Amino acid sequence: MVLATVFASVEILVTMHRRTVVTAVADDLARRLARDPSLDPASEATSSAKGLGPGVTVTAQSSGDDVVVAVTARGPRLLRFGPLARFGRIDRTARAHRERFRSAANSP
Repeated sequence: MVLATVFASVEILVTMHRRTVVTAVADDLARRLARDPSLDPASEATSSAKGLGPGVTVTAQSSGDDVVVAVTARGPRLLRFGPLARFGRIDRTARAHRERFRSAANSP
């Protein structure tokens, strides 16, 4: 019973860490793409996916002033424990808005 509790606790902690990393990557990529419109969303998404390991899909789209980044990843599978199976897939979407400042010539 003690070992089962330890293994379940370790899987929960590793899953929480993986979810945090996936969320951070999605948010950072959305902000970076919103800050620098010269970046190619597809190539930046590919390079971000490489850093997360296998089983990760990162898509980035830029339309007008909005940037949307979607990340899908597999959760870690340390055990095949039934109640924790629902944590097997991680989906995160981050949105960022590009700010455009008016020039001094266009101000009233």
